[in-house]
Amino acid sequence: MSWNDIQVYLESKEREFYIKFNDVSNNDLPSWVLGTNNVKDEFKSAQSKWKNLSIFEKWAKGVDLEIIKRSKEILLNLQKRVLDKDRYGPLTDYMTIQWIKNYEEPKTNRPLYMLLDTYSIWQMSRLERKKLHDYWRTKIQEELLEELSDLQRSHEKIRQEINEIYFNI
Repeated sequence: MSWNDIQVYLESKEREFYIKFNDVSNNDLPSWVLGTNNVKDEFKSAQSKWKNLSIFEKWAKGVDLEIIKRSKEILLNLQKRVLDKDRYGPLTDYMTIQWIKNYEEPKTNRPLYMLLDTYSIWQMSRLERKKLHDYWRTKIQEELLEELSDLQRSHEKIRQEINEIYFNI
């Protein structure tokens, strides 16, 4: 499911989630993770295959989790060598290094009702993201099915009216 598929639903039914996907602050997730700032070449390669995805699609696919994992691997490799500040600028920042070192990928499996009350989308595990994504997809499908049923009823009613007009001529 793409951002285009879910955007209207979230905007009208799950406004807080809609806001979180439209405005990712540094308090939620550092900007270098999703490539919303200038990133040095080493880290662009980790992000490039996902650059055309929406924030929602990156969240659903766990791109942020992959980027952080790769950055952690790069950081551990760099610690074995001397840091080259020109080449690895984003990671030589002390706070960034500490953030990466301290980061642990979420492994939680909270029930859906808790996820619907938790707007910390970037702290959700892959399993929780899938659970929420599937819930939204089901809700959208239910709405579309209801709309289709309404259209079928309307079509049937109009068809009957046309038949009555035709037979009464």
